[in-house]
Amino acid sequence: MSFWAVEGNEGGFLPAEKASCDEALPYGLYEHVRVEKELLELARAGELRTSIAALPFIEVCLSEGEYQSHKHNKHQAVRLYTAPEQEAAFSLFGILAGGYVHALSATGREDEDTKTIEIPACVAVPFRRLSMSVGRLPIWDYAGCVLSNWKIKDSTRSVSLENIEILRTFTNLEAEKWFYKIHVVIEAYGGQAMAAVFKARAAAKLANSQKMKHLYLVQDLVPLASEVNECLKRLSACVQMMKLTFSRMPEKCKAEDFYNIVRPWLAGWPSRGVVYGVPDDDNAEVDNKAKAITQVLGGGSGAQSSLMPCLDAFLGVKYAPNDGSAACPGMKKFIEQLQKYRLHMPIEHCHLIQTLEKENVGIRSFLSHCNNVVGIWYPSKKDKEMEEPHNNDNEYKGDIDNTQDGNGSSEFFMDSIPMVHREQQRMEALKLSIELYELKKNYNQVVETMLSFRRMHVGFATLYISRQAKDLARTASEIDGAKILENAAVGTGGSTFAKHLMHHIDDTRQCLYKIRSPPIPEIDIEERLQLDREPEKSWYSYGMYEALQDHIDKLSSLFGIINDDANDSDVDLMF
Repeated sequence: MSFWAVEGNEGGFLPAEKASCDEALPYGLYEHVRVEKELLELARAGELRTSIAALPFIEVCLSEGEYQSHKHNKHQAVRLYTAPEQEAAFSLFGILAGGYVHALSATGREDEDTKTIEIPACVAVPFRRLSMSVGRLPIWDYAGCVLSNWKIKDSTRSVSLENIEILRTFTNLEAEKWFYKIHVVIEAYGGQAMAAVFKARAAAKLANSQKMKHLYLVQDLVPLASEVNECLKRLSACVQMMKLTFSRMPEKCKAEDFYNIVRPWLAGWPSRGVVYGVPDDDNAEVDNKAKAITQVLGGGSGAQSSLMPCLDAFLGVKYAPNDGSAACPGMKKFIEQLQKYRLHMPIEHCHLIQTLEKENVGIRSFLSHCNNVVGIWYPSKKDKEMEEPHNNDNEYKGDIDNTQDGNGSSEFFMDSIPMVHREQQRMEALKLSIELYELKKNYNQVVETMLSFRRMHVGFATLYISRQAKDLARTASEIDGAKILENAAVGTGGSTFAKHLMHHIDDTRQCLYKIRSPPIPEIDIEERLQLDREPEKSWYSYGMYEALQDHIDKLSSLFGIINDDANDSDVDLMF
């Protein structure tokens, strides 16, 4: 299993390998680690940039062949062959690069130099090399500060806020460590949520296969629906635990500490840009054109997590298209920004999101498939009311093979099946209708929990950023106050987050189903008499009539319908 594998990994988007990334750093990076541990003190003393620039130049070797060829090079070389080693080093150099860029602004000092900031070659060169190896942009991202930035204290216990330790920080303060811990534990619960997604996805794939499209096999669809129901219950519980974990943020990470101390270090590169320096000597094997490239990259952000995009793709939640109207201006630009965040995600995570978005086996597709099957066996106007319209491109298109001769006639299909088997399938379709009702209830529960999580996210964004900025702006000059509010409107990743988070809440809410009771079957009296006249084809011969009656009684009890109260029920029971 690869380092960033998700499917089959109980940690979900957390690294699959158990080896701690801090133990993967070679001794040759000792000086770099020392500066990272003293970063805040050096910054406050005004010595951080000088200390980083004085670090020894290290050649990063990603294979034994590279190491052997660099043995006689005047620069020291370190071997980083494995994924944990490369991720650990990428995170370390990411902190040093961010520390150099934000050394003045993060400590409340003005940088009078308006030129682009050039990161020293001793950090920039290995950082860019590792960036190409791990497949992500050269800045400390969410994967570096959260996903691979922890180790477990007691391996016999599960991941929890009390049982993990954060490896690297800018400030070494508890507020910053707690902020990362919260996200690590959310991702751990997200791993359990993704396990439920993969299991439900497998059931939906089987239901969508050619075999399962044949309506004669309704009984095979019922256990799949039951399995997906259990997956949705588990998914809802996991999202609820994610929310409860998120709610503990204020315990050790106060809003003022986050805004004034932690957030400035997590910001992206300033608008004037950053240049990744190269060595002065001509022998260094570095692309010298890099010196002329100025980059402006977004910093670490929760929007770089793959968890919520994957859950959205599975549940069928999409950003509503925006035509640039006054209702939500800039949505198109915001969606483009979210797509750019995928350049900061591990490649495997990005591919998974794309797969879930493109394939037609989401949960809504499965629900639509079940609804179509029930509608074939119990056609009525009320069946159509059970499925609410939904503007989702992944919606099931109704390509069920409901005929045996291809003439599109469901009546012909029904007549071609022996009566006893026909009634068996009708009974199974009734079971499926009960499962479908539960599926929609459980789906709505997941969506409601997602909505609650997103509302909490907006609340924390307002408390930890917008409100803090307004308080600070009141005590600043008019010009400085306007600048503070402008900066607060942009997240650490570089997006204008608040109004678009609210818009996505609306998109999520649109996915809720309006649930109706399952159809209770109407049995024609002539059909019943025919069965009585032909006992060899009767339900009684197979013990099926009693089973069907039991299911109808269950429906009646479930929805408060009794057979002798036809005027108050949605259907007329004719037994």
